[in-house]
Amino acid sequence: MAKVPGEEGETRGEAASNFWKNNWWKCFPKTGKGEFVYQHHWRGLTEEEAKWDEDKLLQTDRSVHGDLRFSKNDSLYGFTIFLGKVEDLRNGRDVFTLKEPDKLQGTWKLMQPRAWLDFEGVTKPGEIGATEKKYAKFFIIDKGKYEIGVWREHFFEFFLHGKKLKGRYLIVYAPVGGSRKWLIGRPNDQRPYTETHKKGDVIKELKKKKQRWLVWARPGCKPILYDVNKVKFPIAERMSGELQFSLISRQIGNKSFLELNLEKEKYCEVWRFEPQKAGEKLKLVLGSRVRKLSNASIESLTFEGIIPKGKPGASRDYCAVIKILDKGTYRILEEEKGYLKIQLEGKKLDGIYSIKFDDAVDADKSKYRYIFDIGEDMSLINELLNQIEALSFQETRTEEKLFSNFKVVTELGDHLTPLKIKGIAITEGTWNGLFYPREELRKAARDLKGKPLMVDHSKSVKDLVGRVTDAWFNEAENAIEFEAEIIDENIAKKVVEGLITGVSVGVIVDRVKEGSNLVARNYEFTELSLVLVPACKDAKIVDIEKSYATKVF
Repeated sequence: MAKVPGEEGETRGEAASNFWKNNWWKCFPKTGKGEFVYQHHWRGLTEEEAKWDEDKLLQTDRSVHGDLRFSKNDSLYGFTIFLGKVEDLRNGRDVFTLKEPDKLQGTWKLMQPRAWLDFEGVTKPGEIGATEKKYAKFFIIDKGKYEIGVWREHFFEFFLHGKKLKGRYLIVYAPVGGSRKWLIGRPNDQRPYTETHKKGDVIKELKKKKQRWLVWARPGCKPILYDVNKVKFPIAERMSGELQFSLISRQIGNKSFLELNLEKEKYCEVWRFEPQKAGEKLKLVLGSRVRKLSNASIESLTFEGIIPKGKPGASRDYCAVIKILDKGTYRILEEEKGYLKIQLEGKKLDGIYSIKFDDAVDADKSKYRYIFDIGEDMSLINELLNQIEALSFQETRTEEKLFSNFKVVTELGDHLTPLKIKGIAITEGTWNGLFYPREELRKAARDLKGKPLMVDHSKSVKDLVGRVTDAWFNEAENAIEFEAEIIDENIAKKVVEGLITGVSVGVIVDRVKEGSNLVARNYEFTELSLVLVPACKDAKIVDIEKSYATKVF
């Protein structure tokens, strides 16, 4: 094997320790997962011993330790495990046989090339892993996938999915014989750290200890890096008090949806999941996939009635029938990107529920990105589905009979001819102190399609003036372009007269520190707004339907 730079030697332990101390918070995989390998690393071998298998080497007194390596993009980070005497290893004491409170001491490694992930074999004297005069040999003991959990300065949580290394492992900096050492072990409590600790409390603790960084993650969720010095309102404090929720059914044509509405500050967060057909009956599979819709007005919590066809919330061909199935109060127990744990107190929904990112689904190809765990109360599920079934369209029913018990919503009016516009929603660049790179814009462009068209980023239904009908990424301009329809006559007139020309996207992003720049990653569009002065100087309306002025004005 050719020399591979980056493997630690006897004189590089201090460099590795200092590197990890100063850079650990940069080393985690941004997806929260990757590959791992666990190797036995034998040193001080003769040329003849380098030909032996491990069973024969176990009968010697040669030096051996464990190398646990984890992938991060094209490189690896890792942890050297001191296995003790060969006799201990021969008797079965290894990292995958550890039981609490037993732990093994170790030390962090420098970053290494990805080639070490699959390496098994001999390195000659003077090469990486060997000594100046003796050979070294590597044996792969286990490999597989891994996910990270919570990382803090002296605490690192891993979830390993190998044949021998399975479950939750912790690497901690703990007191040993009057000093502190790095230790690895497998605790009896296999629950993720995020289930036993509140993020707000952890942030307070780190601030008190003057520790700056926190990586907050759970299996199946993307990690979030926090600079605790900049966190002013932890979620546990910000969400104190009870908020309102409602569970509604939405009937559009022959399609039925359940929507969970959660009150937020000045708006309503909407989660939708769709019952499946089983023959002639509806069914709701436990752990049904759901998707997060655009944020709605706070009035969505209590609205019950009909939305005319062609209006937001209905379809072009069918009106929407809204029925409240349950309502009450809720509390957020835990919230992070890709995970929401809430306690609902309603007449039907009464307990703890979770909504989690569905890691098994390709988010770029599916609109369903999450799983809603409604629990195991089948009577509750059947009751909800029976109510939805009763609202289903049948050919023998007329609209008048079906909608006789509902208030009809007509405030948007049916006479308006929509004004069709085209424009640029956002381009690559730094806007409001955040850099928006082209690769993120390209990835998120289609997500803008179908989003509401608002005025000045308002959350009120009275400022809903249309919707985005299409969106795409323009490679030549490094921009997201859009088409939209305006259904508000007053706003449409101002656009035609040139009084309103600017637009601005409403978007949820991860603010990531990359070098000296603050970069926006992982976009989720909530709306497009008509504005007078956009943050992005290139965001504007570039074309309107020419015949509109003569048709309407």
